[in-house]
Amino acid sequence: MKAFVSYIGGTITRPRNTFVRLLADSRRYRYGLISMLAIVTLYTLAILLLELADADITIPAWLAIPAENYYFWEVFFIAPVMILAWILAAGVVQVLGRCFGGDGEYEDVFTLLGFGIAVPTYTTLIADWATALLFLSGAISQTKWLQLTSHGFWQVFVLGYLGAQLIWLIALFCIAAATVHKLRWRRAAFPGIVGVLVYQITLLVFIR
Repeated sequence: MKAFVSYIGGTITRPRNTFVRLLADSRRYRYGLISMLAIVTLYTLAILLLELADADITIPAWLAIPAENYYFWEVFFIAPVMILAWILAAGVVQVLGRCFGGDGEYEDVFTLLGFGIAVPTYTTLIADWATALLFLSGAISQTKWLQLTSHGFWQVFVLGYLGAQLIWLIALFCIAAATVHKLRWRRAAFPGIVGVLVYQITLLVFIR
């Protein structure tokens, strides 16, 4: 557990060195899986809290699920969707990495992205847990919160942490591609960015 925590911290403070160290660890596959299972479990609980708070989705759904029941059903499908997005994104980074001259293995890309996805996602997880608990406790209604975040400081705050998460994801995806495939940054950028797009688009179809 101590080693796992050090990899989480290192992904935040020194991602390139941490990813190199992780690839040399015989337990890396297990750690990558644990990292993603942890964030998936915590996000499932966050959606459950939103459902218990009778919150409604704020972005129109692409799936034919009534808005008032969306969070109820999302409790059941958020985990497989996040895992699927991880698998697809790792596959894209692996294929494009090989196209750009890399020689790394899919399992290693998959492992590093387990940290590269999970760690930035804690940014939005904390915000979603906080708002869900506020709604559930009655400290603020969802309607009031949406009014607050539609302009001024709170709008900037929300857009800020969403933007920060996206930039962080791109950075870690590119670092993962460069580390596994031993690519220079210019060659690693394209696989990393496309991998993030695949991951985010997959989530966008299902997650609200």
